[in-house]
Amino acid sequence: MEDLRQKYNPDGSLLRRAQRRMLDILKVVDTICQKHHIEYVLDGGSLLGAVRHSGFIPWDDDLDITVMRKDFERLRKILPKELPSDMVYQDYTTDPNYPILVAKVRDRHSYLYEAEWTNKLKEKGIFLDIIPMEEIPDLASKAKLDY
Repeated sequence: MEDLRQKYNPDGSLLRRAQRRMLDILKVVDTICQKHHIEYVLDGGSLLGAVRHSGFIPWDDDLDITVMRKDFERLRKILPKELPSDMVYQDYTTDPNYPILVAKVRDRHSYLYEAEWTNKLKEKGIFLDIIPMEEIPDLASKAKLDY
């Protein structure tokens, strides 16, 4: 698997440097989550990369974690206060032009073009996505209660 990374994303490449910065962001968020007893899991390609490549998928350009909704609501209040000055929390409550429900922790000293709407955002740096996960009731248990 290391051969794939060296072929598609060698050390020193722009993508590899971005991945390393995303990992720095994750380490900070992980420390904050541990401090406040907030659990999260890697998600999507980030989870696949961790399992299959012991890191990032060589060509992956983002990092995703998922947090249960109740912890997500806590985290969105904690992160703006506890992130270091080179990082910023971003979601639709902090940026009126932010069009999605997934939150981000961004690097303040970089620029990452995502889509046309990126130009309207206050912050545009490399990021970690924080995805809220909704609890779904156990429908089998609910069915027993209903009947």
